[in-house]
Parts: sequence; C-alpha cells; structure tokens
Amino acid sequence: MRKKSIYFTAILFSLTMSSSLLAKTNIDAFKIAVVEDSFSSKNIINGLYHSSINKLTRYNRNANTYKSNMNLCVAYLKVGNIQKSTKACRAAVVSAESASSKDDNADYLKALSYSNRAIARFKNSDIVGAIADLDKAVSIDANDITDSNLRVMKQKLQLNTEATLKKL
Repeated sequence: MRKKSIYFTAILFSLTMSSSLLAKTNIDAFKIAVVEDSFSSKNIINGLYHSSINKLTRYNRNANTYKSNMNLCVAYLKVGNIQKSTKACRAAVVSAESASSKDDNADYLKALSYSNRAIARFKNSDIVGAIADLDKAVSIDANDITDSNLRVMKQKLQLNTEATLKKL
C-alpha cells in the first residue's frame, strides 16, 4: 500500500512540475473538431484563422451558437490565444449540454466539445481538467476523435512523466 502511495505521489509531483513543459508541446497530434458546413468553417479548415475569428466574433455577438463557439475555440487554439480558446470551448460545452438529447448527433457533438475543451485546457497547463474532459468525452461518445485524443494525451503524459522521473 505504501509503495502505491509513493508511486502516485511521484507521478503527481512530476505532472505538477512539468505541466508548463507539457503546455509548450505541439497540439498537432490531437484531432481538433470543426463544425463543418457552418459559418466560417471552410476558412478555418483552410488555415485562415484570423479572418475566421473576425467573422465569428462579429457573428457571435448576435447569434451565440454551439457551432460558432466550437469554431472560435478551434481558431483561437490555432493562433495560440489559449484564454479566448478556453472561453469559447467552455461556451460550446454549455451549448452542447443544453441541446436536446433527442437529436441523433447530440451526444457526438457534446463529446467533441469536451474533447476540444480538453485540448485548450492542456495548452493552458490544466492537465487535470484536460484529462477529466477527455474522460467525459469518451464516456459520452467514444468515437475516433475522442479515443485518439485520449490516447495522445496519455502518451504525452507518460513520456513527460518518464522524462521527469529520470531527472529525479
């Protein structure tokens, strides 16, 4: 029992000490979900992030929707504005949670919003929140995106923990 406690403490310590290093890692390994066929989604897919942000923020003042918040979340992530990305991702999660569960895609979209927010939290050094969001995403709808992102997150954490433990 004591051995498990020491091991857990070491992992927790290494995660805490290395969270800023993790946040500096590239997010390209993650799959970030854009709501296709929605306002400005083609621009985001084509890498026109700044123009998408401008259009979406103007649009979002009048129509604060799940789709616009999801796409803002992605665009802000791509340009490195983590605080605004986290805020937009949070708004997308709230919108997804309030959506009718009768919609066939409701669980899928809800899972994607948690997955995107997990990536924003990861980049904001909120490792515990990121893991919680990915666990929640997979529990809602285990699909290719959520499963892949959880696997990537665990790999990044494991590699980082191993590197930190070697330094100790």
